[in-house]
Amino acid sequence: MAGVAMQLFISHRVASTDVAMAFMIQSMAFVCFNKVSTAQYFVWYLSWVPLVLPQLVKHSGRQENKGLITAAIAWPFGLAHWLAWAYLLEFQGYPVHLFVWGAGIVFFAINVWCITCLLVRVSSS
Repeated sequence: MAGVAMQLFISHRVASTDVAMAFMIQSMAFVCFNKVSTAQYFVWYLSWVPLVLPQLVKHSGRQENKGLITAAIAWPFGLAHWLAWAYLLEFQGYPVHLFVWGAGIVFFAINVWCITCLLVRVSSS
């Protein structure tokens, strides 16, 4: 139910101004809050980046860009951190379950940060 509410909120908030951005943020939220997460899911919203990047650069404010750029830089590091622990668990058989869980929480927080930065960016333009 929370996922449906979030999708409706994003649709109402963003779709009236930029449909491509709304699709990207909705895809990000769906993947981020999904019960199952695999690296292939990230392609769902990364494919929208070329369409929304010009809009993000246009009308950019220094403070808004700082947060968004920092979040975008943190994202691949969070992903690599999570995937490294997952590799050790799944392929090497090391008992690193808590580390995978912790890295998953960090990566989830980074994803929420990215979504928040995009929503702030869209609402300020």
